[in-house]
Amino acid sequence: MRSARQAILVAVAGLSASLASGESIFHETLERGDPCAWSAAVGFSGPATFNLDFDSDQYGDDGESIQSPGCAPPPGYAFEGGDCDDLDAAVNPGAAEICGNDIDDNCDSLVDEEDPVCPVPMTVFVTSLPVNGNLGGLSGADATCGTVAATADLPGEFVAFLSDLNNDAADRITADGPWHLAGTFPLGKVADNKADLLDGSIDNPINVGESGQSIPGVIVWTGSGADGTYAGQACSNWTDGTAASISNVGANVFSDSQWANWAQGACNTVGVRLYCFQVGP
Repeated sequence: MRSARQAILVAVAGLSASLASGESIFHETLERGDPCAWSAAVGFSGPATFNLDFDSDQYGDDGESIQSPGCAPPPGYAFEGGDCDDLDAAVNPGAAEICGNDIDDNCDSLVDEEDPVCPVPMTVFVTSLPVNGNLGGLSGADATCGTVAATADLPGEFVAFLSDLNNDAADRITADGPWHLAGTFPLGKVADNKADLLDGSIDNPINVGESGQSIPGVIVWTGSGADGTYAGQACSNWTDGTAASISNVGANVFSDSQWANWAQGACNTVGVRLYCFQVGP
């Protein structure tokens, strides 16, 4: 069995070997921001590697480095590397990830909702199957969204973006996003959260179907304004598919308020679709 004295000698020998490696231990154990205090404590005198820090955020570009004597970075250089965008001081390994801006803020090679610190993205699509205004009420419309999602192997619970005389779409969207178009993650973000969805515009038109296919230039039953409230007409609470009733409709070529409320159409209009939003896992 190794004696306590032998264990101490082994530990000291290991430390000596590490110190002999000079710059390696300098990089591995340095407390960021005080290289000279550390180097004085261990007797390290350099040279050390420093990275070009064009944006002066104290993190440099690993691909642009120099060897310099002493412990302090030369002007325009930083001891820490790993900066994945040295033209933007807000992007570096010490930054917090900002969810929903399509930028790898903290340089961990994960963008937005790919990063575990961000919410898991949800799916939204426009149905490839056209329907008339007799949807069987809101519950029938939600069932249609669920069936269409299931045929495309999309997981989760879906509801139609619809209002009627007694219910607002805003209240039926019970999740808080973020929502991305089906099959287009990490691109094709529609809204960061529910407030963003209902603020009068969306980030991208909802022009992708349940299987990720392009479906541009269709009108969509909504009965809603862009704020998700009842807009006045909804095919007799989504039970009438005849020309005797009308509804507010959106158009999926738009990302402004017209995505939800573009015009009014007769409830027997051919080719009209539904917007389906995921609201649960």
